[in-house]
Parts: sequence; C-alpha cells; structure tokens
Amino acid sequence: MTRQIISLLFLFSSWGWAQTLEFMQVLELSQQNPSVVLAQGQVDLAQKQLEIAQGLVSGQLSAGYTQTWGEATTTVGEVETTTSLDDGSFDAINLSATFNVIPFGPNADNIQKAKWTFEEAQRNLRDVQSDAVVITVDSYLKVLRAQETLGLQTFAVTLASQQLEAARVRRTAGAITEQQVLQAEIALFQAQNSLGESERFLVQNLATLSNQLGVKLDGVDAHIPEGILPAYDLEQAIQNRSDVIKAKTAIQEAELTAESTKRQYLPSGSLDLTYGSSNSDSRFSLSAGYDTQSYQPNLGLSYDPSTQTQVDSSSSFSLTLGAKIPIETSIFPALEAARLSIEQSQMQASRVEELARLEVENTLRQLEAAKANLDLSLQLLSQSQQTYETIKERLELGVVTNLDALESEKALLEAQLNLDKAKDSYLLSLLQVAQSLAINLTEVF
Repeated sequence: MTRQIISLLFLFSSWGWAQTLEFMQVLELSQQNPSVVLAQGQVDLAQKQLEIAQGLVSGQLSAGYTQTWGEATTTVGEVETTTSLDDGSFDAINLSATFNVIPFGPNADNIQKAKWTFEEAQRNLRDVQSDAVVITVDSYLKVLRAQETLGLQTFAVTLASQQLEAARVRRTAGAITEQQVLQAEIALFQAQNSLGESERFLVQNLATLSNQLGVKLDGVDAHIPEGILPAYDLEQAIQNRSDVIKAKTAIQEAELTAESTKRQYLPSGSLDLTYGSSNSDSRFSLSAGYDTQSYQPNLGLSYDPSTQTQVDSSSSFSLTLGAKIPIETSIFPALEAARLSIEQSQMQASRVEELARLEVENTLRQLEAAKANLDLSLQLLSQSQQTYETIKERLELGVVTNLDALESEKALLEAQLNLDKAKDSYLLSLLQVAQSLAINLTEVF
C-alpha cells in the first residue's frame, strides 16, 4: 500500500501540480470529455447524412468513345482487295436526373429516417453532456470533502497528541492509570492512521478528477454556487425525455414501415414523354417521366454524335403509359406483421413512459430525503456551535480545560463536515432530478 501511495505522489509530482480550479471551470472542462466529443461527432455525422438525404437532384452523366482496329479481305476472281476496318466514334452522351421535390415515397421516407437519426444523435449528446456534468460534479465534491476531511484529521492528530501529553503528565502525578495512558497512545495512533487514509483518499480523488478533466490539479476551490431547480411542467418534461421520445419515434418508424409495405403491394403506374430528333450524322432525344414507385419526376437527355442513318432528318414525339400489378400471396401476412409491429411499439412506448414517471417520482423523493437530511445537519451544526460557544465562555472562566475546548472545536468541525456532505447529497439529488426531467444541467447553477 505504501508503495502505491508513493507511486501516486510521484505521478502527481511529475505532472507538476499547478492548478486549483473553481466549480464553474470544472463544469466547462467536463464538456471536453472524450465521450462528449464523440457524441458531438455523431451529431455532425448525422447532420451530413441528413443533408445528403435532402439532396434535391440526383443524376448521372455518361459518355464514351469506341475505337476499332482491323481489316477485311475480299477476293473477286483472281483479284484480292483489302479494306481497313479502323474506325473511331463517340458513344452517345446520356444525362439522367431525378428531382426529389415531392414529399412522398421512398425518398421522403429516407429523409424522415435521417431526421430521426439526427434528432436522436442530438438527444444522445444532451444525455452524454448531462452524464459528464453529474460525474464531474460528484468527483469535484469528493475532492472538496477529502480536502476538508484532511484538515479535520490533521486537527484530530493535534488534539490526540495534546491529550496523550496531558495523560502522561497526569500519570506522573498518579491521577490516572497506565492503562489510560495506553488508551491515549492508541487514540493518537488511530488518528495518525486516519490522517494517512485521508491523504491517500485526497490523492486518489484528485487523480480521478484530473483524469476526467485532462488537466493537472492540486486542489479545488471550496465555493460552490447554490443549485436551484428551474420551473418545469411535469408532463411536458416527461415527454421531453430521450427514452420517451425514442419510444414514440419507434411508433412512427413502425407506421412508416407499414406504409412502405403497403406501397410495395399496390399497383403502380408510369408516364413517359419523349421527343426525338435526328439527321444523317447525329441523334438527339429528350424525355421526361413520372412513376408511382419513386414518386419523383425524372428527366433524360441523350445526344449521339456518330449516328449513321438513311434519313436526312426526322423528329418525333412519343407518350408511354405503363402499369404494374404485383401478384403476391404474402401481402396479407406482411400487412399483419406491420400491424403487430405498430402495436408492440405502442405498448413499449406506454411502458417506457410509465417507467419514466416512476424514475422522476423516485428522484423527487430522494431530493426530499436529501433536503430533510440537510435541515437536520443544519440543526446539529447549530447545536454544536452553541456548545462550542458555551465551552469557550467556560474556558475563559477557568471552569474547563483547553483540551475540553479543543474537543468541542473538533465536534464543531465534524458537524460542519457532515453539513457539507449533506449539501453535496442534496446537490447531486438536485442534478439527478433535473436530469430525469430532461432539464439542461447548466441551468441549475
């Protein structure tokens, strides 16, 4: 154990302790946690994927060139003729484009799914940021109380040393037994052990907080802003929770899947209008179409510069109507499966909302208990303060000894430490309530 403590001390010495951070500085640094950075990256990625899905035009341009090498031999009687087949020609230039302007069909479904993914990434970022705040505040408070406990244990060692010294004097005078002196020595030994434990606890908690924040720390500031729970509407707060929103989004996804399934089994039609023009050297065509599978209009353009025809020039219009009627025996099982999926999503959403309400109620009860404990700690501190003031007055009158005053002061310090721990519990409970209500935790301070 001693070697581990020495290693920790050496580690912090090599870091070169340099900073004592304030509470708000720690909150800001908590948002630089790798988990927060990763969640922000997921939001950025989801946003780009949404932008891709929302593209208004998708198309393709194709062109080519064909080169041929060879020769042909023709024999007529005794005369042999060789003809070169070397030739080069440009392939047709084709441009096709689909315009994603109608908010219906597969493309609209993909956009909606991308929106849900983006919104979920945003909610996940909010939750990760809240988790980082709670974890960091908890570590901050542990360091702060470790500092306070170290001061208390240092005082306890001083008191135990003076008590042992007084016991030896009284033993010399024959006022107490050797057993009582031994008890005083044991008390000093225990106080020294507790001081060592406090030192180790402070080092360990400083290491934890330093690792979380990524900075070198030698302590934290004792001032903590008072936490206040912002005004909220309970029902609206529950509906804003990430788990509730996710469950309700799952219903919408199931309904969207059901609609998509229906479209797959419905008859579909298409309409295409084409204009073509050609001459002896080239050919040009322009087409526009619409179908009830993609539900988006499309445009096609083609130009062939190397066409060889027997006609000097021509132009034409054509209109094509098409229809497809699926013949699937699995339509009814597919629709039933879609219906069951919606029902299961609805049941799951109701369950999630019920559990969310229970969680909020539990956190509120824990906050009430923490407040009651805080009030009790305030009363105990007030009593300790009154006792200490009384002891000081009696010390001035010579009724009690200096050791009695030191013991009373130690009890006062312990009461103050218990009050501070109660404040910590109340603050953490407050953060947990705010987190369960989907409230931005930075609004608590």
